[in-house]
Amino acid sequence: GFFFDPKVAFVQTPHWFFNPDPFERNLRTNGRIPVGNELFYKVLQKGNDFWNAAFFCGSAAVIRKKYALEIGGIATETVTEDCHTAFRLHSLGYKSIYYDKIMVAGLAPENFSSYVGQQVRWARGMAQILRIENPVFNPKLNLSIPQRICYFSATSHFFYGYPRLMYAIAPTLFLLFSINPIRGLGLETLAYALPHLFLSLNTNYITYKHVRFSFWNEIFEFVMAFQAGYVTMMALINPSLGSFNVTDKDMTLIKREFSWENFDWRSVQGLLGVTAIVVIGLASVPFWLILRPEDSEAVLVNAMWCVFNLILLLAALLVAFEQPQERTSHRLRRQLGATVYSYDYNSEQNQAWSGITVDISEIGARMWLEGKATLPEELELELVGDFGARVILEAQVVMVKSIGDNQTELAVKFINLTQAQLDNLALVIYSDVKEWYSQKREYVDRPLESFGFLATGIIRVFQEFQSSKSSSNMLRKRIRASAQVYWQGDFYLGAATEFGTTSLRLELDNITTSNAKLLEPQNLERIKQEEPIVGLLLSQELTSPSRERLLAQIVSIELLSTQDDNNSAPSKVAIELSFPDQFQERQGAKIKELLRVLR
Repeated sequence: GFFFDPKVAFVQTPHWFFNPDPFERNLRTNGRIPVGNELFYKVLQKGNDFWNAAFFCGSAAVIRKKYALEIGGIATETVTEDCHTAFRLHSLGYKSIYYDKIMVAGLAPENFSSYVGQQVRWARGMAQILRIENPVFNPKLNLSIPQRICYFSATSHFFYGYPRLMYAIAPTLFLLFSINPIRGLGLETLAYALPHLFLSLNTNYITYKHVRFSFWNEIFEFVMAFQAGYVTMMALINPSLGSFNVTDKDMTLIKREFSWENFDWRSVQGLLGVTAIVVIGLASVPFWLILRPEDSEAVLVNAMWCVFNLILLLAALLVAFEQPQERTSHRLRRQLGATVYSYDYNSEQNQAWSGITVDISEIGARMWLEGKATLPEELELELVGDFGARVILEAQVVMVKSIGDNQTELAVKFINLTQAQLDNLALVIYSDVKEWYSQKREYVDRPLESFGFLATGIIRVFQEFQSSKSSSNMLRKRIRASAQVYWQGDFYLGAATEFGTTSLRLELDNITTSNAKLLEPQNLERIKQEEPIVGLLLSQELTSPSRERLLAQIVSIELLSTQDDNNSAPSKVAIELSFPDQFQERQGAKIKELLRVLR
């Protein structure tokens, strides 16, 4: 009903992103630290709205077409066309509404270079608006004084670049060139500055403790200091410079292990130079203390300042170190009703377990089930969303873990999805999500803890990346069936003891017959190294006339018992095999039939 007011030109709602931005992912904050846009949408935009100065943010908004046409449509003179358009609508006396209810979900920049590109565009565009429109002193604008102040605050925000760099370089001027940026003695200066810093920090804590944690604003600004400083200066000199660029989204890193190739050197080369200067400044401290002991107070004060700056600079640099990304699709935290249906081949009965999802994406989900579930590798899953939206899917178990006697944790991957199922799944996941409406952060800012968490980010970033392991061996059907393994022109007799849709376990008694051969020690070593693809003949009985032929890859070999002579062939060997994906289309139906009939 906002548009019943004829003066309302547009209604803006918050932006909410369900993927981690580069700060959250690369510094591994795991949701403990508010992301960059929370301060704007939860505090600043509300303040702008109080003074009728909330501006259009490019999406998640509705604009009255008639008024947009009055100003010539979307403003194209600057690269932040959204804010510029809102500015012109306000300058004609129209109103804006900021409706603080999350109604859409989007993607934040996926990697650091995309984030830098986005911020550079915003910095340039805001400086262009300041230069072209002059919101404070332009008498032609029909803006109130509070509106002028709000727009001046927004358009001048990105001028933090060079001041932030000077803050980092200031103590090194003394340590390297004896240039004291602050007139006064060491401890006296510290006694004067510390109360001011403490009160300033406490003021920010009281105001922003839920949306911007202490010391993290420095990280956001250090990361963009060089780029923001340069583009804002150039926009003031020549506002026509620069072109519009669309922020890349939904990009996935190829490498899934740590590599210095994942470090975005180009985006932070200036920051690397500043960090090197700070390190050199700290290296000069021992020489000062030995050669100029009379200046020890000033030296120690500037050294502490450098150490503080170095911690912030290192954290800012590590944002450019792209972390491995295991998921191919981002998970959304949603609590949906879930029911798992399966056929237990061991008990030969249909079973069902109910539960609730923990997180979900368009390709998989994680959930908690009631009771201790015994599940096959493939099952049927029903998900129920808000207001009756539901979908039934086929799913493959990725992980299953019993939690005590009353709960089971289950992770699945959706398979064989039709277009209709994809459409229904989208409705279940994204439609009318009540959890989005009132985003409340679990953690509250505590300045010392915030700084400690920031400093330990250096350790978190370099922790060894461990991908989650599949536990498919827990899901296989226990059987006792005849098996023959063909490899290098020979075959070996054994028994299949566990069988699933993606893997199986064989046990070879390693006894010789008129046709079968023994697995000699040298062959075992060769198989372990090569992990070859072998042929299989499977049937319930060795003499059965109908045997299924399959191809499988050897994954591992385990010696169950050996002969007394170390050089002789082992008496019993267990072999783990997996069915290669490239043969799935050809032998998938055979595997499912064997899973049904083998006992």
